[in-house]
Amino acid sequence: MKISRYIHATFFAIFILLSFQAYAVPNAAASDTVITGKVKSKIALDPTISVFKVDVSTSNGVVMLSGTVNSDTDASALIEIAQSTDGVKDVDTGNLAIKNSSQPFTDTVITAKVKGVLIREKLLGKDVPAVNVSVETNNGVVYLSGNVDTNLQATNAANLAKSVDGVKQVESRLKVGKGN
Repeated sequence: MKISRYIHATFFAIFILLSFQAYAVPNAAASDTVITGKVKSKIALDPTISVFKVDVSTSNGVVMLSGTVNSDTDASALIEIAQSTDGVKDVDTGNLAIKNSSQPFTDTVITAKVKGVLIREKLLGKDVPAVNVSVETNNGVVYLSGNVDTNLQATNAANLAKSVDGVKQVESRLKVGKGN
């Protein structure tokens, strides 16, 4: 337990140092450095992901993830963390591998990216559902289901899902209204 706290404290300190370093480099590089620091910090705080098996870098707002994770769940969590971070334009998973995958990697990536976009936009104050929406992907087709408060939330969720690279089609099964 003490080792885990030490690791988290170390990564927090690294994040702080990277944040201060950002002021000494040009704006684009500063922004990329800050994004990388934020993503690494979030990963370090997630006990399910081994930070020693995953490398994170950022270029022009695109986060590159490389390394190996143990499962679809770990990959999904990692991609969601990166995609939901403010300032991230996209997540490149070209060098990320999953040891025990139960579905095509592309579908795992798409699902995680859609979830991450919904979370990020919700955190930025947009009228989108992030909690009561289930996202599944099959051969590039995204299926949204769950309950939303308004038609606008349903429309926004579908439009955000369509904006994710690799999405071929979005099937919205979202129900409008609190009683649904």
